Amino acid sequence: MTMPRTMLVFTVFLALAVLLLPQVDAWIFGRRSSSSSSSSSSSSSGRSIPSSCYRPSGTDCNWYRNCLERKIPCDGQSGDYAIAYAENYCNRYTSNYNDFSSEGKRWVTAVKKCLQVKLVPVLRQSPAPSCSSVKTQAFDSHVPCYTNPGYGGPSFCDLSFSDKARVFQTIYTAFGSEFQATVSGGWQTLRRCYF
Repeated sequence: MTMPRTMLVFTVFLALAVLLLPQVDAWIFGRRSSSSSSSSSSSSSGRSIPSSCYRPSGTDCNWYRNCLERKIPCDGQSGDYAIAYAENYCNRYTSNYNDFSSEGKRWVTAVKKCLQVKLVPVLRQSPAPSCSSVKTQAFDSHVPCYTNPGYGGPSFCDLSFSDKARVFQTIYTAFGSEFQATVSGGWQTLRRCYF
């Protein structure tokens, strides 16, 4: 199977971006690299959460606010993931859901559930992990959930080009807010699909 020219160009762009990422991120956003970012810790247990939080359906984007953020409060901190990223993009996928093909819809549904289920162990950790640790664990789950979501969903690799384009349209603003994690995850996903 040969890679379409546009995908090859995109892949080369991602490879270059990953190589130059720490310098570009620091230059554009005035940030230190993620390895030196704050690892502020949340309270040891946060607030109690309903038992349903330990069995997410993937259909409710408020799970990030009502479960993850409630248990491990990080909103407004440098390690914020639940509200600033996860809930935001979960809602974007929900808003764009009808733009996907039937296969793409199965992928969106499965990925949303996979991403939440992968974070359930974080809710059980005691003492509660730091906000930056939660964020790292969450981003580490993106590529496996995109390429092997389970729950009846196909791999990102098997989606049509138009569905892949819709995924990009849904997450493109993440290139500004979480540039390094988004480009790195995109590159890893493409590597699993094409190399």
